[in-house]
Amino acid sequence: MMRNEEREVEKFIRKHGMIGKGDVVVAGVSGGADSVCLLFVLCGLRRELGFSVRACHVNHGLRGAEADADEEYVRRLCRDLGVPCRFFHEDVEWIARKRKQSPEEAGRTVRRNAFEAMCREDGGTKIATAHHQGDNAETVLWNMARGTGLKGLRGIRPVEGRCIRPLLALTREETERFLQEKGVRWCEDATNAQDGYTRNRIRHNILPVLAEQVNLQVARHLEELSRQAGEVWDYLERGTDRAWERCVSVCGSGGKTP
Repeated sequence: MMRNEEREVEKFIRKHGMIGKGDVVVAGVSGGADSVCLLFVLCGLRRELGFSVRACHVNHGLRGAEADADEEYVRRLCRDLGVPCRFFHEDVEWIARKRKQSPEEAGRTVRRNAFEAMCREDGGTKIATAHHQGDNAETVLWNMARGTGLKGLRGIRPVEGRCIRPLLALTREETERFLQEKGVRWCEDATNAQDGYTRNRIRHNILPVLAEQVNLQVARHLEELSRQAGEVWDYLERGTDRAWERCVSVCGSGGKTP
């Protein structure tokens, strides 16, 4: 029998048309609670929805033995679940220096490249990441603090091209509860507890205060705000496209005629 969290994710997947029959879903699995929850949920739904799952793990080379232990955990987990998995090793610190990027930005780039490689080489049709409502709330607050308009209020989109985020249906607490009820342990990344990154400061110092002193459901309400902002943005985009088609013709020389 499906747990409530799994059913909520299934409804979210169907609502947004994330996965179709015959899809090959490449799931990013770091070994943390969110990605492990994502893997279990996808495995629980793959037969019912008619898709297959492959896992992608990227060792960033930043945390030494701890990162190696995470990799071994993911290897065992995928073997137990019968999920093919590929492991990528990158020197993110060196890549960040070479490209004059932050380690966070370089890490995102190497993960994206690994996902794309699996889509090209392993037949992947969808890329699933483990962003949940807390991540979206952090993103919306971060965008607001830096100065944003309607586009930034959209936060993390449920679907962008072939990238899907099924766990936006759940909060961080729900992902962990799902695993606890199944008796599944996960890896803890020590850097997540540090306040050196802006996102971590929002997670540790701002969202908890909003939840404790303003509204316990702040993450869900910010998720709803981002959904409504996304719907308005999409409506305006479609209207702009229709107006362009009606009012503008493109000349052969490349000029535009009203």
